[in-house]
Amino acid sequence: MITVDTPTVYQVTITDENGCSGIASWTIAEEVGYKLFTPNAFSPNLDGVNDYFYFFSDRRSIEQIVQLQVFDRWGGLVFSNANFDPDIAKEGWDGTRSGKLATAGIYVWSAVVELVNGEQVQLQGDVLLLGGE
Repeated sequence: MITVDTPTVYQVTITDENGCSGIASWTIAEEVGYKLFTPNAFSPNLDGVNDYFYFFSDRRSIEQIVQLQVFDRWGGLVFSNANFDPDIAKEGWDGTRSGKLATAGIYVWSAVVELVNGEQVQLQGDVLLLGGE
């Protein structure tokens, strides 16, 4: 077993009892990837199902949500949160704007996500608020 800290080419030479040799080479590098699910709709009607817009992760590849912002169709900031863990509903948007339920419709979101390796990924999308004002 070996531990790889940087991408490296490893070469192995094997010789059998008859003196025949074989050589094999492999490049071993860290694979960077992440698993994050962002819903495209939610319904903040307090029924305990899909009441918040938040991110779901595999709980291994995501270190934190550095920033999450939600905007209305005119570009007005509706929600913002920073430096929180994924998978926590109450850290996400509850569908309100200035303390009142926001108007039903499509909202645009932007996020910066930090992976466990320190890399930051910029994401964006939209979400449908169902049952709003």
